[in-house]
Amino acid sequence: MRGTEDVVDYKFSDGDEDQLFDDDGNPKRTGTIWTASAHIITAIIGSGVLSLAWGTAQLGWAGGLVTLVTFSFITYYTSNLLADCYRFPDSVTGKRNHSYMEEVRANLGRVNCIACGIVQYANLSGMVIGYTITASISMVAVHKSNCFHSKGHSASCKFSNNPYMIGLGTFEIFLSQIPNFHKLTYLSTVAAIMSFGYSSIGIGLALARIISGKGGRTTLTGVEVGIDVTVADKVWRTCRALGDIAFTYSFSAVLVEIQDTLKSEPPENKVMKKANAISVFTTTTFYMLCGTLGYAAFGNDAPGNMLTGFGFYEPFWLVDLANIFIVIHLAGAYQIFTQPVFLLIESSAQKKWPNSIFVNSEYPIKIGNKTVLSLNLLRLTARTMFVVLATTLAMAIPFFNDFLSLLGSIGFWPLTVYFPVEMHIAQRKIKRRSMKWCMLQLLNFLCLLVSLAAAAGSIQGVSQGLRTIWSASAHIITSIIGSGVLSLAWGTAQLGWLGGLVTLITFSCIAFYTSNLLADCYRSPDPVTGKRNHSYMEEYANLSGMVIGYTITASISMVAVHKSNCFHRKGHSASCKFSNNPYMIGLGVFEIFLSQIPNLHNLTILSAIAAVMSFGYSSIGIGLAIATIISGKGGKTTLTGVEVGIDVTVADKDTLKSEPPENQAMKKANGISLFTVTAFYMMCGILGYAAFGNDAPGNMLTGFGFYEPFWLVDVANIFIVVHLVGAYQVFTQPVYLFYETWAREKWPNSTFVNKEYPINISNKTVLSFNLLRLTGRTIFVVIATVLAMAMPFFNDFLALLGAIGFWPLTVYFPVQMHISQRKIKRSSVKWCVLQLINFFCLLVSLAAAAGSIQGVGETLRKSKPFQYKV
Repeated sequence: MRGTEDVVDYKFSDGDEDQLFDDDGNPKRTGTIWTASAHIITAIIGSGVLSLAWGTAQLGWAGGLVTLVTFSFITYYTSNLLADCYRFPDSVTGKRNHSYMEEVRANLGRVNCIACGIVQYANLSGMVIGYTITASISMVAVHKSNCFHSKGHSASCKFSNNPYMIGLGTFEIFLSQIPNFHKLTYLSTVAAIMSFGYSSIGIGLALARIISGKGGRTTLTGVEVGIDVTVADKVWRTCRALGDIAFTYSFSAVLVEIQDTLKSEPPENKVMKKANAISVFTTTTFYMLCGTLGYAAFGNDAPGNMLTGFGFYEPFWLVDLANIFIVIHLAGAYQIFTQPVFLLIESSAQKKWPNSIFVNSEYPIKIGNKTVLSLNLLRLTARTMFVVLATTLAMAIPFFNDFLSLLGSIGFWPLTVYFPVEMHIAQRKIKRRSMKWCMLQLLNFLCLLVSLAAAAGSIQGVSQGLRTIWSASAHIITSIIGSGVLSLAWGTAQLGWLGGLVTLITFSCIAFYTSNLLADCYRSPDPVTGKRNHSYMEEYANLSGMVIGYTITASISMVAVHKSNCFHRKGHSASCKFSNNPYMIGLGVFEIFLSQIPNLHNLTILSAIAAVMSFGYSSIGIGLAIATIISGKGGKTTLTGVEVGIDVTVADKDTLKSEPPENQAMKKANGISLFTVTAFYMMCGILGYAAFGNDAPGNMLTGFGFYEPFWLVDVANIFIVVHLVGAYQVFTQPVYLFYETWAREKWPNSTFVNKEYPINISNKTVLSFNLLRLTGRTIFVVIATVLAMAMPFFNDFLALLGAIGFWPLTVYFPVQMHISQRKIKRSSVKWCVLQLINFFCLLVSLAAAAGSIQGVGETLRKSKPFQYKV
């Protein structure tokens, strides 16, 4: 990543070209020891500095200081080995290597280069996740600080990190569309000022605390084993502390790019070694100040993020300023660290598919006659998906210290120790089993052990934190991702790139917000200590409608398998049209038998099977869409979707555990689930639209035809059927239980309602029949199947279900319950905003209902009920 400030923009003239270019044909480099030192310090000092007080507390005065000094010496030594490998084969006159991977390829070969690339880019991606976690913690800290300041120290000021992570992710999606953002040199300067700023505030506040006599209790060996800390806890914490300190020295990945900015006289390796010495000495001094003063201020109770330990009271403005510095630093640093990942993906795609419109075409956005930004479909989708995935992972594991430790353990040994040592051995041709070779390998081995111990400790910490929220996230994801995902390409085609993306993000944000309101209403009147409410009292019409939709979708998939095999067997010109009705009837008969099993929804294996199936068929659809796009067969797309013309009129377009508290754990699960699902939805919608253009089909899988690869489309459709067979029962069980419970309460002595008739095999009851269950559930399945046969119109029916269910269940009731529980005053600002959301979502639901009803009516005019064929 060559800094543009170190490359001179020369004008060409005859006779002085040797003075304008370096030996590799690039413009003369002008970097010096001071510019290199500044770049290194900027790369080193980051958010990890705030965890050093906690790390020192786990290791104590002796262990903390020794570990910091040891890591600094190892880093300085291996950085110098890396500096000598910049040129190959000779460290002064050899050929330049412009990146870390090039250096590894030149010295160690292609296989090591690939391994280095995997570790380097995984580490860079991990840094982004760490930055997302840290930035959200700082934003929450500012919110809490101002809450306490305005409402008093006894106020309840607890906030979720998830909205801030989502906000940062959305901001970074927009920033990531700017090509070569890392070349904006002011970012490095801003980052350096911000990092020194918040670190200095932390040091100053720690000094003030120590001088005031409020310092915590410290020991030579750190946190002591006792009532609250077991021996195992001490071991794990020590390992994580090693990882935290390793993270603060994980900057080797950018050293080669920094060295590539240096001018050739004196030799680059000598200048770089001096810059390494200045930088490592400066940062180690800064680290020791943060670690030791933070430990002296807080003692063995030092927090994971030093700034949070100063509380949220006074001086609140100074802590706020430090946290704002962190957010500004990380918002820019996020892009600097992601650009190498983006460029790797995009340059690889451009080389592999040089003629692909999806990969190479640019779509300029103009204001007046001036192009202000250029959009590229690959850049739009790939960078958006990367940011979404990074944000989702950050929300899934928002554990500051454990994640920093994991990053440090992953990146430190291979990038800081292993590759520099092995390249030095190869370049200097050090003999195997010689004294120097043995010492270098011993260093290698010891650092590997430290990295493994740190990784083990951090993984244990992350897994411990995940136990509370992971199961809830899995259930939510399973219930959300369903067959509707296959219609998203069609929906995006109607709205276009702009409308499709904005609509998906808007709906996900609204759903996330109202789900959190619902989580707070699980207990009443208080969201933490109140009485539990065990059910929502669902809109049973919506659940029944879902079952009809599932019947339609499953039959379409079964017909698709039949058609695919018909074409494969009889040829592409064969007449392969089949009615959905036999498949709906077959599914209905099968569901009647399944429905006689009481409480099928309690079988947890169903959730796992449904999740696997839904991810399976969606992934196949995404893969086939990518293959269509890359092959150059993608359809015509527009910013606003399907265009008004011969086939589309203006009217057509217009109708288109208790610890932590359950509400906190559920909010995290909501964030993880909705962000994961939105990412998946965006992939299906965007890639499906890019593949089919404005002619995207209602069910994405049917758009790939029924020819080849017929077996893959068949597998996807079978996945859908398996998923929906089980999901059908999961969604009908609340309906069955509702009217059966009502009947038992109404007629407690009725034999028809209450008597069970067991079916025994070898004196063992395998199933129990009940006349109400037999008749009631059979009638329900029959009615659902008949309605599905009467209107088997996939997209319009899904839209109608969404319109019916979205506003009341997702928005209206959560908002009204929140207003009631929190006693929000009528006509207050918050009350007005909530009612505005309510009204807006009602309008959207009414518009969607009108469009879907019009669609159903139009389809009914063209075909007769019960006689629909595909």
